[in-house]
This record gives sequence, structure tokens and C-alpha cells, in this order.
Amino acid sequence: MAAAPITPPRLASWGQVDVEAEDATSITRYGRRTLGLDLPLLSNPVEAERLARQLVVEGKDPQGRAETITLRGETGAEVQAAMLALTMGDRLTLSDSRTGHEADYHIVGERHTLARGGLDHETTWVLRPAALQSDWRLGVSGAGELGQTTTLTY
Repeated sequence: MAAAPITPPRLASWGQVDVEAEDATSITRYGRRTLGLDLPLLSNPVEAERLARQLVVEGKDPQGRAETITLRGETGAEVQAAMLALTMGDRLTLSDSRTGHEADYHIVGERHTLARGGLDHETTWVLRPAALQSDWRLGVSGAGELGQTTTLTY
């Protein structure tokens, strides 16, 4: 007796969903910027609308951010110890007085380069922005006030 052929699962398609969201104040201040996304598996218009609104909230104001930071130390044990004190997963705050940028980051990658028999040490950390708040704790002062210490998000 021959086995019945296996039919692969199929994804249902309900047609294209186009959603737009914008922030008039941001357009006035910075000009119109367009972000187009092709999300073929997102077919629910309500979810698409929520995602569009959240992307506007997150991107309506320009934000500078660091992607990497490199530290160089020559022979100084104190500098080299500082370069080894942080590693992947650690959180750090970068502050630049020239641009006014100050933000928290997580180290998600690192590279160490040694030269002159280890006398010259260079450390480069790959950074990703840290969340403003890691969790919401109902009933805990300072961690659960909607609109003050927390915001609704997608």
C-alpha cells in the first residue's frame, strides 16, 4: 500500500494591508521621513496599526547613538585594568559634552588588540542601546506609575 503524500503547511494570505502613521510636530520640526516595511506575515490590520504607531513614537525625534567605542592604553596598568573591567553583557553610560549625548548601552561584542608584546592594548566594544526601564512593577513606587516612570508600548 502506497503512503499518502505529505502536504506541506500553507500560510493563508488575506491580501495586502497598508497602514500609515505620522507625527505632525515631528514633520514640522525635522521634515517628512518615510519608513517602508514589507511584513508579509503581518496580515492583521489592528496589529499593523499598533506597530506603525509604536514606530512613530520611537522614531519621531532624532536620536544620536554610539555603535562602538574604542579605548587605547599604553603600558599603564590602571588603563588596561579599566579596559578589562567590562565585558559582554555589561551596561555602561556614555556621555559626550560636545554633543550633549548621554545614554546607557549594553556591550554586545568586544575585540582586544595587543601590540609591542602586550604593551599597547586596544579594546573596542560593540554597543546596543539599553532599555530605558527593564520592567514594570505594579505597586512599586518608581517602577509602576503609568505616564511618569513607564509608558505603554507595542
